[in-house]
Amino acid sequence: MEDFGITELEAMEMCRQEDLLSPKYENSFRAGCWFCIKQSMWDLYCLYKDYPKYFQMLVDMQKDSFNPFKPNKDLYKIKKEFDSGKIPKNRSVKIQQLSMFD
Repeated sequence: MEDFGITELEAMEMCRQEDLLSPKYENSFRAGCWFCIKQSMWDLYCLYKDYPKYFQMLVDMQKDSFNPFKPNKDLYKIKKEFDSGKIPKNRSVKIQQLSMFD
């Protein structure tokens, strides 16, 4: 992006226009794409609980993937665990997301 002269704010706006930003940008420290495979199980649970539309879209994408979403665990299994009441542990240290230009 830097090679094309696109700033971080411009990139964020481009992602916002394409509905690629996590809705959690509005009320959480976690930022990034709502479909990020790097998000913790707690963040994934919060997506399930607070933004079921996005979580279901993520589950629907699993059928097109040859790989599970997490090591040894696909989104169907994760959803089944959440539906049955399993709540993952919240990490105690909140990580500040770095700028992609740093």
